[in-house]
This record gives sequence, C-alpha cells and structure tokens, in this order.
Amino acid sequence: MERRHELVLSATQLSSSVILLSLKYIQKLLKNNPKIHGQQGSEFRLFTVSLMLANKFLDDNTFTNKTWSEVTGINVKEINVMEMEFLNQVQFSLFVSEAEYLDWLHSLENWLKQQSQTQGPVQ
Repeated sequence: MERRHELVLSATQLSSSVILLSLKYIQKLLKNNPKIHGQQGSEFRLFTVSLMLANKFLDDNTFTNKTWSEVTGINVKEINVMEMEFLNQVQFSLFVSEAEYLDWLHSLENWLKQQSQTQGPVQ
C-alpha cells in the first residue's frame, strides 16, 4: 500500500466497515463506468473520496471535508468537486444491501486467498 494511503488510514482511524464499504463504492463506480480511466496517481484521490462517502454513510460523527483536505493535502474545493463527481457517477446510490455486502466480503476473501496462493501473504 502506498505511504499516503497508510497515513490517511492512520490519521482517520476509520473502522474496517468504513474501509470495506469504501472499496465496494470503488467497485460500484468502476462497474457502472467500465470505460472510466483516471490519470496516473488518481488512485489516492479515488480512495480518499470513497473513504469520505463511506464514513459519511455509516457514521453519525464524521470528518468534515475541510478535515479530509488537511489529512490528505487535497484542496477542499477539489474535495468538494471529487465528492459530487463520485456521487454523480454512482447515481447518488450509496446504499448497499446486506446480501450485496456479504457477497462483496466473500469476493474479497476469495481474492485474498488467490493472492496468497500465487504471491504469498498479502501485506
């Protein structure tokens, strides 16, 4: 994992549920928009906005966009734009049913098993 990602996760201390849901949001975005391709380095921005939205969806006490800006070094105006663009791309649909979430967890577990068999344990 890139150092910036680790710093954000360390600074925010988000729950594993928020992190897993944020990954589901990224999967949902890519599934809905298979032709979307970000610029090199945009993974961090995508990860940041998906964490923001998962945090806002799951937790009552969330970080402000200004705080996300301070933690990530991304200008708050850009954070606001990124948030709206992401929401537009997923048609403002952040709800994930229990069945869909459990299926997602199962898919992640299978991926991790496959990775550990081919490359050794995932760090």
